[in-house]
Amino acid sequence: MINVTALPYEPYWQESMEGNTTRYSGTDYKQLVAVGQALNFTFRVLPSRNWNEVTDQVEIRKSFMSTVLRGVLPQRLERWDYTFAFEQTAAKFVMATPIITPSWLSFYYPLSGQVWIGVLACTLAVCFTLVKVNMQVVRHEQNQY
Repeated sequence: MINVTALPYEPYWQESMEGNTTRYSGTDYKQLVAVGQALNFTFRVLPSRNWNEVTDQVEIRKSFMSTVLRGVLPQRLERWDYTFAFEQTAAKFVMATPIITPSWLSFYYPLSGQVWIGVLACTLAVCFTLVKVNMQVVRHEQNQY
Protein backbone atom coordinates (compact mmCIF):
# COMPACT_ATOMS: atom_id res chain seq x y z
CA MET A 1 0.00 0.00 0.00
CA ILE A 2 1.48 3.35 -1.04
CA ASN A 3 0.24 6.87 -0.38
CA VAL A 4 -0.67 9.16 -3.26
CA THR A 5 -2.02 12.70 -3.29
CA ALA A 6 -4.50 14.14 -5.74
CA LEU A 7 -7.17 16.80 -6.06
CA PRO A 8 -10.35 16.64 -8.13
CA TYR A 9 -9.31 17.95 -11.53
CA GLU A 10 -11.65 16.79 -14.29
CA PRO A 11 -11.28 14.78 -16.48
CA TYR A 12 -7.99 13.58 -14.95
CA TRP A 13 -9.12 12.91 -11.39
CA GLN A 14 -12.74 12.87 -10.22
CA GLU A 15 -14.20 12.17 -6.82
CA SER A 16 -17.79 11.26 -5.95
CA MET A 17 -19.37 10.24 -2.66
CA GLU A 18 -21.36 7.02 -2.42
CA GLY A 19 -22.60 6.90 1.14
CA ASN A 20 -19.52 7.20 3.36
CA THR A 21 -17.16 5.98 0.64
CA THR A 22 -15.26 8.23 -1.76
CA ARG A 23 -15.25 6.81 -5.29
CA TYR A 24 -12.52 7.85 -7.71
CA SER A 25 -12.50 7.94 -11.50
CA GLY A 26 -10.79 9.77 -14.36
CA THR A 27 -7.81 9.17 -16.61
CA ASP A 28 -5.12 9.66 -13.93
CA TYR A 29 -6.94 7.33 -11.55
CA LYS A 30 -7.32 4.63 -14.21
CA GLN A 31 -3.66 4.90 -15.19
CA LEU A 32 -2.62 4.66 -11.53
CA VAL A 33 -4.76 1.53 -11.12
CA ALA A 34 -3.21 0.00 -14.25
CA VAL A 35 0.34 0.73 -13.05
CA GLY A 36 -0.57 -0.66 -9.61
CA GLN A 37 -1.83 -3.90 -11.13
CA ALA A 38 1.26 -4.23 -13.32
CA LEU A 39 3.68 -3.55 -10.45
CA ASN A 40 1.61 -5.29 -7.78
CA PHE A 41 0.72 -2.44 -5.43
CA THR A 42 -2.39 -0.72 -4.14
CA PHE A 43 -2.69 2.89 -3.07
CA ARG A 44 -4.37 5.12 -0.52
CA VAL A 45 -5.33 8.70 -1.46
CA LEU A 46 -4.23 11.19 1.19
CA PRO A 47 -6.50 14.19 1.78
CA SER A 48 -5.28 17.52 0.38
CA ARG A 49 -6.75 21.00 0.44
CA ASN A 50 -4.84 22.63 -2.45
CA TRP A 51 -2.14 22.02 -5.06
CA ASN A 52 0.65 23.26 -2.79
CA GLU A 53 -0.28 20.68 -0.16
CA VAL A 54 -0.36 17.95 -2.82
CA THR A 55 3.22 18.66 -3.90
CA ASP A 56 4.44 19.36 -0.34
CA GLN A 57 3.31 15.87 0.76
CA VAL A 58 5.42 14.37 -2.01
CA GLU A 59 8.44 16.51 -1.09
CA ILE A 60 8.36 15.49 2.59
CA ARG A 61 7.85 11.87 1.51
CA LYS A 62 4.50 11.50 3.24
CA SER A 63 3.16 10.62 -0.21
CA PHE A 64 4.97 8.47 -2.75
CA MET A 65 3.59 10.27 -5.79
CA SER A 66 0.97 12.70 -7.01
CA THR A 67 -1.07 12.56 -10.16
CA VAL A 68 -0.77 16.18 -11.13
CA LEU A 69 -0.63 17.48 -14.69
CA ARG A 70 2.45 19.70 -14.55
CA GLY A 71 4.75 20.84 -17.31
CA VAL A 72 8.43 19.96 -17.04
CA LEU A 73 10.28 23.20 -16.27
CA PRO A 74 13.89 23.65 -15.03
CA GLN A 75 12.84 25.11 -11.65
CA ARG A 76 10.47 22.17 -11.12
CA LEU A 77 13.21 19.66 -11.97
CA GLU A 78 15.13 20.99 -8.95
CA ARG A 79 12.25 19.95 -6.65
CA TRP A 80 10.59 16.92 -8.30
CA ASP A 81 11.52 13.83 -10.27
CA TYR A 82 9.67 13.47 -13.54
CA THR A 83 10.24 9.80 -14.21
CA PHE A 84 7.98 9.42 -17.22
CA ALA A 85 5.50 11.65 -19.01
CA PHE A 86 2.60 9.41 -20.04
CA GLU A 87 0.46 12.15 -21.48
CA GLN A 88 1.56 14.99 -23.71
CA THR A 89 -0.71 18.00 -24.10
CA ALA A 90 -0.48 21.15 -26.15
CA ALA A 91 -2.23 24.49 -25.85
CA LYS A 92 -4.77 25.28 -28.54
CA PHE A 93 -6.70 28.36 -29.56
CA VAL A 94 -10.34 27.58 -30.21
CA MET A 95 -13.20 29.75 -31.43
CA ALA A 96 -16.80 29.23 -32.38
CA THR A 97 -17.73 28.49 -35.97
CA PRO A 98 -18.63 31.75 -37.75
CA ILE A 99 -22.36 32.36 -38.07
CA ILE A 100 -22.04 34.32 -41.30
CA THR A 101 -21.85 32.16 -44.40
CA PRO A 102 -18.98 33.09 -46.73
CA SER A 103 -20.20 35.56 -49.35
CA TRP A 104 -19.58 39.15 -50.30
CA LEU A 105 -21.61 40.13 -47.22
CA SER A 106 -18.82 38.73 -45.04
CA PHE A 107 -16.76 41.73 -46.12
CA TYR A 108 -19.53 44.27 -45.72
CA TYR A 109 -21.43 43.04 -42.65
CA PRO A 110 -18.85 43.35 -39.80
CA LEU A 111 -18.36 47.11 -40.32
CA SER A 112 -20.92 49.68 -39.15
CA GLY A 113 -22.45 52.39 -41.31
CA GLN A 114 -20.23 55.05 -39.73
CA VAL A 115 -17.13 53.10 -40.73
CA TRP A 116 -18.31 52.83 -44.34
CA ILE A 117 -19.09 56.59 -44.43
CA GLY A 118 -15.55 57.26 -43.11
CA VAL A 119 -14.04 54.95 -45.76
CA LEU A 120 -16.03 56.72 -48.50
CA ALA A 121 -15.05 60.18 -47.17
CA CYS A 122 -11.36 59.25 -47.07
CA THR A 123 -11.50 57.76 -50.56
CA LEU A 124 -13.15 60.89 -51.97
CA ALA A 125 -10.65 63.16 -50.14
CA VAL A 126 -7.70 61.22 -51.59
CA CYS A 127 -9.25 61.28 -55.08
CA PHE A 128 -9.87 65.05 -54.97
CA THR A 129 -6.35 65.64 -53.62
CA LEU A 130 -4.81 63.58 -56.44
CA VAL A 131 -6.90 65.40 -59.07
CA LYS A 132 -5.84 68.78 -57.63
CA VAL A 133 -2.14 67.74 -57.54
CA ASN A 134 -2.41 66.44 -61.12
CA MET A 135 -3.96 69.74 -62.27
CA GLN A 136 -1.12 71.71 -60.61
CA VAL A 137 1.49 69.49 -62.32
CA VAL A 138 -0.20 69.96 -65.73
CA ARG A 139 -0.35 73.79 -65.25
CA HIS A 140 3.27 73.86 -64.16
CA GLU A 141 4.31 71.89 -67.28
CA GLN A 142 2.24 74.19 -69.56
CA ASN A 143 3.83 77.30 -68.06
CA GLN A 144 7.33 75.95 -68.81
CA TYR A 145 6.69 75.81 -72.59
